Amino acid sequence: MNYKIVTCLFLFIMTFHNGLGQNLQSHKWNSRVILLFSDEFDSEKLQLQRTEIFSDPDGLKDRKLIVYTVLRSGYSKEPFKGEWIKSNQFASLKKSKEDFEVVLIGLDGMVKFRNDSLVPIQRIFDIIDGMPMRRLELKQKN
Repeated sequence: MNYKIVTCLFLFIMTFHNGLGQNLQSHKWNSRVILLFSDEFDSEKLQLQRTEIFSDPDGLKDRKLIVYTVLRSGYSKEPFKGEWIKSNQFASLKKSKEDFEVVLIGLDGMVKFRNDSLVPIQRIFDIIDGMPMRRLELKQKN
């Protein structure tokens, strides 16, 4: 009896856990991810950061960057089309107590950078360009 309960509980937990990280796991080894956390979509910091990030679409594409805007009520994959997915699956990745945070996740799925103030896109590119996998990409490209 206990074995069946434990097995069912284990399967439930694993299913629930996999669902939470599904979006990020789908990017692992394929794309780097920028998460833009904000309490409100109309936040001045969020809008300034979005403008800064999308000022170089070729740089984003070249570095395999996917961007998500994450609010308390849910998230949306950029480019923003007004569609929100109600979920808190990214909540555990926000560490700052501030209402705004930028988080960069590498191809390996690990957090590579975080900051709770505006970040120039070139700084993000410099961080990525210094990563071993990015240097390998550039070497293979040339």
